[in-house]
Amino acid sequence: MDDLRRAVWMALLHSARWERYYGVLASRNQRLATSVRFVLLVSAMGAVTTLVAQAPSWAQILFGCFVAGVVGFDFAKEPSRTAAIQAVIRDECGRSKLALDRLWRQLPQMDPAEAERRLDDLNDALHRITAKDPTAWDDKVNTSTTRAVFAEAQAGHVS
Repeated sequence: MDDLRRAVWMALLHSARWERYYGVLASRNQRLATSVRFVLLVSAMGAVTTLVAQAPSWAQILFGCFVAGVVGFDFAKEPSRTAAIQAVIRDECGRSKLALDRLWRQLPQMDPAEAERRLDDLNDALHRITAKDPTAWDDKVNTSTTRAVFAEAQAGHVS
């Protein structure tokens, strides 16, 4: 039963870590999407067009290249779509964390075989949802979110 309790606790920690990880990534990509949209809005304004028309030709070319780069970046990276996907993953990780927390609290009264089956199901669901991440792994975010979750765990709870 101790191995099972340890496995449930570790799964709970992992789901909490994933929830934080994807929360940070979704927030970052949402800020990026907002910034890109803002640049596009500013560059599309008529007043800017008039200003650019009066600028030297090298400034017009530079500005055109900058706007083309931002549009290309938005088209290729789709930060708003990525943020939405990561927000869904974060929410699913949160649901998984809540289910694992319930399992953790019910564990002393449960049949070990039933608890193991539920743990396997919850771990499978967590792996399925995190596999939908369209972005590259971010070691810096992973390290900081892992530290935060394990620091909470040392206090005896996971939020």
